Amino acid sequence: NGTFGELNDIASYDATHIIGSPQKGSLVQTNDGVIAFTWSEVAEDPNGQTGTSKLNIVYSQDGAEWSAPMKVLPDKFVTTDHMCDFMGCGYTDPVIGVDKFNTMGIIVKDVVFEGDSALLATSSRDGATWASAATLETQANGVAILVDIAALPQGGFMSTWASNSDNWYAKSATMSSTILNYWSRTKTIGLTDSIQDLQVIQTDPTHMSIFYVTVTNSIPIIKQRTYLAGVRAWGVEEILVTLPAGFVYNRLLVDVNANWKAAVAIGSADNGLLTGYANLVELKNSVARPATVPSSTTSEQGITVTGLKVNADDSVTLITKGLANRPQVIIVKDGVELARETVPTSDVSQTSEMVTAPSKDGNFGITMRYDNAPAEAFYFRGAQAPIPSDGSKVIGTAVTGKTLSARVPSFGGRSSVGTSYLTWWACKSKSSTVSFVLPAGCSLIPKANSSKFKVTTKQKNKYLLFAVSNSNRFGVMTVFSPTTAKAK
Repeated sequence: NGTFGELNDIASYDATHIIGSPQKGSLVQTNDGVIAFTWSEVAEDPNGQTGTSKLNIVYSQDGAEWSAPMKVLPDKFVTTDHMCDFMGCGYTDPVIGVDKFNTMGIIVKDVVFEGDSALLATSSRDGATWASAATLETQANGVAILVDIAALPQGGFMSTWASNSDNWYAKSATMSSTILNYWSRTKTIGLTDSIQDLQVIQTDPTHMSIFYVTVTNSIPIIKQRTYLAGVRAWGVEEILVTLPAGFVYNRLLVDVNANWKAAVAIGSADNGLLTGYANLVELKNSVARPATVPSSTTSEQGITVTGLKVNADDSVTLITKGLANRPQVIIVKDGVELARETVPTSDVSQTSEMVTAPSKDGNFGITMRYDNAPAEAFYFRGAQAPIPSDGSKVIGTAVTGKTLSARVPSFGGRSSVGTSYLTWWACKSKSSTVSFVLPAGCSLIPKANSSKFKVTTKQKNKYLLFAVSNSNRFGVMTVFSPTTAKAK
């Protein structure tokens, strides 16, 4: 509802026994609404040379009250050194997903500095008991990067990652929908040039897509490959957009809605840091339309896209920021900008960090941290019930035998608009203003549902009004017109 709750601890630690800080975690919401959060940590032994690596998970029904941490995989003995602070050691950077059957899957790196590092997979049907780890890949003196997980159309999971032996390769493996934690042999998707990002998501009823960024001669290129789940085969590489020579400023953001409208976004800057860009590719049923640049600037030295959501009406909401304090919300549909707003920050200093999180209905929570001021939090309502754009009024005089007409308002807003439905009402008292609540003392006139209404003797001495309703997946908006004078 736009208000923020109390800050709650999920777990607490003695900082002297943690190497660096706990590694990056991963969040998912199950099909029945439970929030699951998994993370890894290393507790250092008193000798400062060894420690214990842990992979934990917690659950919450509402985001406020959390379960006690539960163990996902057995603890691991690790040898610790300063590299643990930078790359992790033992279990590192887990990612979590949930499939159509509410099975959860976790992919996690097992980092070993003097030996073979591994990419491990585990899964659970109840969230309490997790399968023994399956090894997707081992790599000597290296570790998989850009690890991701997504549910397959038939159930089960696909995991993708990048691996470097002599060259960079994109790889994938899939988990059965019927046998828990049974993973296929790893497939090499293709050779990539200096891969910088890799994301996987379902983009139509039968296809998965990977989106990735490669860099050749300082030129970032966003690419796509599709995977047909029924035949378990990858398609050819397609170039979605070639960016100006320079840098990308954030990981790819990818989202898809129930209509199989998808979007891919990333921020970038040119080599001289003179111009920043927010780059967007929209897709329908896995097929991309020409890329667009919803935002560019010559004063920000680069743009970061921190939020992306494909709305129910197939519009796309992006949240962007530059190096200066100018975060913006931009709404685009089929390459056309529909709206643009500036986030109302109170501090004018440089923004150090901005994090956004979309809800399923298209709203955003936004938090911002500054160099010289406390953090701020905002709530952007990106999805909403239809909004009437003009007034409603009864045209004509309420006299028996005469016909009244309804001047029906049009509806709009950020989200989809449905079909308007009209009803007529007879009231005991007069109302002079448009209302969003039915005035007291009004009774529905049966079978009066058109924009014209012929007054009968049944309405004599009553005040007449009409109501018009329009709905979408976010709610219903009903507008009640002012009444006529007393019917004669």
